Amino acid sequence: MIPRLHKRGQSFKGACTYVLRDLQAHTSDRVLWTQSVNLEASPEDAWRSMHATWRDRVKLKRAAGVDMRGRDNKKPVLHMTLSWHADDAPSADHMKETALAALKAIGLEEHQDLMAAHNDKDHLHVHLVINTVHPQTGRTAPMKYSRERLSRWAEAYEKEHGIRVEQRIENNRKRDEIKAARERESHENPDAQKAKAPYE
Repeated sequence: MIPRLHKRGQSFKGACTYVLRDLQAHTSDRVLWTQSVNLEASPEDAWRSMHATWRDRVKLKRAAGVDMRGRDNKKPVLHMTLSWHADDAPSADHMKETALAALKAIGLEEHQDLMAAHNDKDHLHVHLVINTVHPQTGRTAPMKYSRERLSRWAEAYEKEHGIRVEQRIENNRKRDEIKAARERESHENPDAQKAKAPYE
C-alpha cells in the first residue's frame, strides 16, 4: 500500500474532472467506481458542492461561532492516492473502507470527499479529492504532520494484512528516534531554545 498526498490546489472542478474521466478524453473507461463522501451531490456534481463550501467558509464560521482569526485557505483542494501492489486485487468494498480509514488517520473523515478507483496502471489505485474546509464549521483542517500520520497508518495497515514494507518501517523508526532525541534534549536543557535566540 502506498499512500500519497499530492500538492494542494485551487480547482475542485479540475481535480474532480481528472479523477472521473480518462486523460485527454471524454470517456471514463479507467474509472472502476466512484463514491461521494459527506456530500449529497452525485460524483459528477461533487466539485460544485465542495466549491460552495469553500466559497461560503466565512459564513459557515460565523454561523458555527468559530474564531475568524487565522490565515485564509486559498488552496482548499487536497488530492490523495492509495495504491496497491500489482499482485493485489482488493475488492471495491475493501478499497472504500481503506480510503475511509486513511481519511480518518489524517483527521478528514468529516470532510467532503470524492473517491474514484482507477485501473489504468498495472496496480489498482483510488484517488481522493478532499475539501480541506469543514462543511459545518468552515474551518480549515490542520494538515501539519499529515504525511507522517499517513505513513504510520499505512504501516499499521500493512502489518494487519501481512505486508512488510521495510523502507516505511525504517522511516518511521527514524522518526521515533528523532522525536525521542528532541524530547531528551528539551528535558535535559530547557534553556537551550533561549540560548539559541540572538541577543537583542
